[in-house]
Amino acid sequence: MAGSNTTSTAIPASSKMSFSAPSAPILISALLGYILLVRLLRYRALAALHRDYPYKTRASLATMTNADATKIQATVFETEFPFTAEKALQFALFKTYGIPSISKVLVKTGQFAGKMASRRFADTEVLISEFTAWAPDSDRATEAIARMNYLHNLYRKSGLITDDDLLYTLALFALEPKRWIARYEWRKMSDIELAAFGTFWHALGVAMSIPTTALGPFEDGLSYLDAIEKWSDDYEARTMVHHPNNQIAGDATAALLLWDVPHFLHGFGRQVVAALMDERLRLAMGFEKPPRWVAGLVHGGLLVRKYAIRYLALPRPYVLRRRTVEDEPGRDG
Repeated sequence: MAGSNTTSTAIPASSKMSFSAPSAPILISALLGYILLVRLLRYRALAALHRDYPYKTRASLATMTNADATKIQATVFETEFPFTAEKALQFALFKTYGIPSISKVLVKTGQFAGKMASRRFADTEVLISEFTAWAPDSDRATEAIARMNYLHNLYRKSGLITDDDLLYTLALFALEPKRWIARYEWRKMSDIELAAFGTFWHALGVAMSIPTTALGPFEDGLSYLDAIEKWSDDYEARTMVHHPNNQIAGDATAALLLWDVPHFLHGFGRQVVAALMDERLRLAMGFEKPPRWVAGLVHGGLLVRKYAIRYLALPRPYVLRRRTVEDEPGRDG
């Protein structure tokens, strides 16, 4: 506009706002602080476990009640290591099929024919969930054990199932979570957790009338685990050999484990399953040896998960605990 003067005033460089990324020392300090927080919170749950139960010494483990053992074991399944513990129990059931005397019974009785395979797998998971999730004297736990005994007694009376086969199966459910957690989780189980597993599964064996004389003497849950591990390792070395029935049972169960995997990935899925087996089990099941890169991918991925959880993942809160059964029965019971 005519007659008007426009004055442009430059903003001094010193008054301009400056935005810069945090310096490396600040980022490193924040990361270390977070890692320290994760470690503190993760081990707080374990410290609470040792504080809340009266088992401070090795001698006191012999006095652990089955009720306490069930509660301690539940923390392993529901909050501390829910993913790995669940997979370990599934693998324990799968591993029993590497024993010809066990797979023979299941194949002979049609347990892997058609929909029977998925039904048996689901029924077994439900029964285990019921008697591991509830107090040993609760109606739900006692009914689950009674149901399991009824099913097993049909085969025991006819001589199809031996006491050794039942003891071996019991051993795997007691031991595989310990093994998988030691191999794939952010920490190993503590003595009080191991003693709880030993106490619980020993009590279950008693409820199932499974003889334990072959194990020799044991004083507490820890020594029970040691005894049953030694016995089961010897039993496995003697009896886990290849048989066509093993392969039938293994193929059917592998298909169940891969039911939600796209069909075109089933071949790769079988290789993943094989990568999780030890050599004796793989040969007994008739699975092909997986390529090195598949085994490396599986174990490498689990290793990354292990350290990511240890250093970066906050612990699972109780309100988000993983429950495999509902607190209240649904319409289907």
